[in-house]
Amino acid sequence: MHDLRSGRIAAWNESARFPAASTVKLGVLAAALDRYGPRPERSPLVYDMQTIASWSSNLAANRLLKLVGSGDLSLGRRTVEERLRRMGATRSTYPGEYRVGTSRSRAVQREPPLVSARTTTARDLGRVLTSLHAAATGSARARARTRLSRHEARVGIAMLLRSVPRADNVGLFRPALPARMPAAQKHAWISSARHSAAVLYTARGPVVVVVLTYRESLTLSAAQQLAQRVLRVAALSR
Repeated sequence: MHDLRSGRIAAWNESARFPAASTVKLGVLAAALDRYGPRPERSPLVYDMQTIASWSSNLAANRLLKLVGSGDLSLGRRTVEERLRRMGATRSTYPGEYRVGTSRSRAVQREPPLVSARTTTARDLGRVLTSLHAAATGSARARARTRLSRHEARVGIAMLLRSVPRADNVGLFRPALPARMPAAQKHAWISSARHSAAVLYTARGPVVVVVLTYRESLTLSAAQQLAQRVLRVAALSR
């Protein structure tokens, strides 16, 4: 958790690697915003960018991965991982394409079992969203780091603000947040892991919150209960 107005940070287990699921699609989104700028919202690929942000489409992520690599999947993978590193995600990986069709369906002391080569950490995702938000507000340093113009970053934030709160994609935070609080968020889920990473635009200023959860046969409601406790401690819940 990072309060972007005050600079205060709080974290637990933030550098532990988790199965990333769809969270690292943020790297594909950033690479596509750059590739199809300076007006990405006018690109013929805007639908794929929006569905990555709003519903986490695997098919859209795979199409964009190939395109940002100019038809070369290996180059696309390296491009996305390089973009994630530039935005601060130093322990995140993007090993290749996703299986088409997004799934809807033990306490962690250090790191959960790595059930996939696609990994990330809470710290990495927090840095990515902090970089994207800072670029969107005009920070020259963040624009250089993300290689996004202010407009391109703002388009990315706007796409994440339109995340569709339906089924598993409601994520971990929305049920506990005030109804009118804008949240630029990215969710991910597999059978044993459920994650949410968001910039919450609160009355006191923007706050980046990331919660990664892991347990065998983890339900959405169980993961939401943990996230709600985190939000309550931070005085962000209803």
